[in-house]
Amino acid sequence: MSVHPDVLVIGAGVIGLTTAVTLAEAGYRVRIHTAEAHDQTTSAVAGALWGPWLVEPRERVLPWAETTLDVLRNLAATPHSGVRLASGIEISNASHGPPDWAHLLPDRRPLSPHELPPGYAHGHRYTAPLIDMPTYLAHLADRLARAGGTVEHHRIDSIEQVTRLADCVVNCSYSQCPRPGSDEGHAVRPGAWTRLSYHRLSYHRRSTSATSAGLVSGCSVESLGSIPAASPPCVL
Repeated sequence: MSVHPDVLVIGAGVIGLTTAVTLAEAGYRVRIHTAEAHDQTTSAVAGALWGPWLVEPRERVLPWAETTLDVLRNLAATPHSGVRLASGIEISNASHGPPDWAHLLPDRRPLSPHELPPGYAHGHRYTAPLIDMPTYLAHLADRLARAGGTVEHHRIDSIEQVTRLADCVVNCSYSQCPRPGSDEGHAVRPGAWTRLSYHRLSYHRRSTSATSAGLVSGCSVESLGSIPAASPPCVL
């Protein structure tokens, strides 16, 4: 008979795996339920370069982005993580001011006119983490297994299917699960991302227009209390 987990994570893409790894390595009993293996998710075919463009709310995104950058820089030194530091240029046909996260990249510098490709008026060179997603997902899956987390393959059609299985359910799929007892019905349907932050457990929701941000680590640092006693189970 399987052990009752503290947290059940729905989804095995980069957000689900990162959530599960973070909690498992913090000592929680974690299980993932997913319809697809990690190498069959959308994350496995995503491009991944650090850069918090077009993401809100800015006052919260910038600390998350800095934490993510630190995590990825450390992972770049880890063999077989799929993360490396790459130097390249960012160019535009119109001049603009620096983004509000430019100070996080100490080697970021403007391109001189002779360095710009023809037809471009503005550009910078900098080094940032670049991630090979299939390799990175395998790295996360290995960390989860070593931390004692488990993965089970189930299609989730209703949130009621899983609320009885753990004290806390975290939806990290690209689906929206109405809370039990709400007027929204019970079916899982396409909707907003759910993201997890830590130490301990808190959450925020993101609109689909913001999915390009922090797309690799999903690691946000906040101290907003511990996993709540769940009666009924909490659904994040």
